[in-house]
Amino acid sequence: MVNLITHGSKNIVSDALPVKSIPLNMGYSKVSGLGELSSIKPKGKLPTGIELFNKLKQLIIKGDESFDNGAYLEAEKAYSAALAQAKLVGEDKLIAGCCNLLGAALGSQGKHKEALVYFGRAVELDPEFVAAWWNQTIALGNLGKDAEALTCLYRILTLEAENADAWHIKGIIQYNLQRYEQALESFNKALELVPNSGIAWLNKGLTLFG
Repeated sequence: MVNLITHGSKNIVSDALPVKSIPLNMGYSKVSGLGELSSIKPKGKLPTGIELFNKLKQLIIKGDESFDNGAYLEAEKAYSAALAQAKLVGEDKLIAGCCNLLGAALGSQGKHKEALVYFGRAVELDPEFVAAWWNQTIALGNLGKDAEALTCLYRILTLEAENADAWHIKGIIQYNLQRYEQALESFNKALELVPNSGIAWLNKGLTLFG
């Protein structure tokens, strides 16, 4: 058998057993929550509510800048402070967004178990938070929990049935679980949505002929 490829333009496939989990080269999704800030009114008496709100916004911006520069520990600190502020603001979706940010910073440092706690909290507060479901999938995959990761992908596809990336990763996980016919169905769906996906074609071929 051969390793499946998750993404990129690799054209060399190593002879080996199939991968057992989602590879670590899948990055966590950073969703800042700034979109939520524009539509949420701060709670509490003025000016206290606005002050908390503005401080939260600045912490998220600081964390985003650190994250984008690869300074994940600094991002973790900023997002942790932002989460504390979000709890004071008292808006569930904003708290969920900060949980996702903090989890992404932790996961990007290889702290997948810690990250998983925050992703779980995020989807508990906002069950339709696709980015947090996606990050939870990645964390579970990095921990070798493919069956649980697959459950998250089912949830993502319930919310976004035409998410080609989710179909592709679903196929890889099904392949890892030796569910080859199901994997082919998932790769076919990914290719139906994005016919020119070379990686999906490659992984379909490896499943058929590997």
